[in-house]
Amino acid sequence: MRLSDTEKEIKKKELFDHMSPKQQKRILKKGYQKWDPFMEPKEPFAVKTTDIPSAKELRQLATHLYTAFIKDCKIAIPGHMYMEGAGNVASGLAYGEERAQGMYDFSCWLKENGDKYKPIIEMMHTIRNR
Repeated sequence: MRLSDTEKEIKKKELFDHMSPKQQKRILKKGYQKWDPFMEPKEPFAVKTTDIPSAKELRQLATHLYTAFIKDCKIAIPGHMYMEGAGNVASGLAYGEERAQGMYDFSCWLKENGDKYKPIIEMMHTIRNR
């Protein structure tokens, strides 16, 4: 919902009036007119594509990928080894490790071609669950 300039100014004044004196002082120091309590939130994480990412950015990227995967994961309670494996692949992809890229490529290939190999995959699940 978009607010008109008048509505924004009224809400801004209400927010300011309900703040503690310490918070008000901080805003006044920077300038009340410059203060925008309606700023759009920043994206959670974005890697600069033009620069070579730093080690910190790579760790953040891996953490972001891993966290998003675990949150979207359809397994009720993933085991420790499952979570560790997902974390290793996320880190490996972020750091450009060939091993992780191979696992990722294989997973994509299997998703596309899984129907052809369904009997083999079912046999593997049967053997694993004995």
